[in-house]
Amino acid sequence: MSGFRRFEDPEKLYQLSISSDWLADTSGRSGARVAFGAPDAVMGFQANVNVVMQHVPPLTQEEFLTLSRLQLKVASRGQWGPPKLYQDRRGLAK
Repeated sequence: MSGFRRFEDPEKLYQLSISSDWLADTSGRSGARVAFGAPDAVMGFQANVNVVMQHVPPLTQEEFLTLSRLQLKVASRGQWGPPKLYQDRRGLAK
């Protein structure tokens, strides 16, 4: 890896620094304004960063946090939560 590069939204709504070897997808196919992906998968997982934007009515910080958590839960099909590292013979996570 040779450092970081700056990515700026074409509409100049945001900018961020991302690893210089990550690939950017601005096609919108994933539902994100931009999706960045690491060039290689590690243990079957390709690290990624997705930038999504949404228009919301005026909300308090707490209301926005609650809304975001609900959206993540729906997006993950209810699979949200800490991963189980392994199970003993009775099926109990340790």
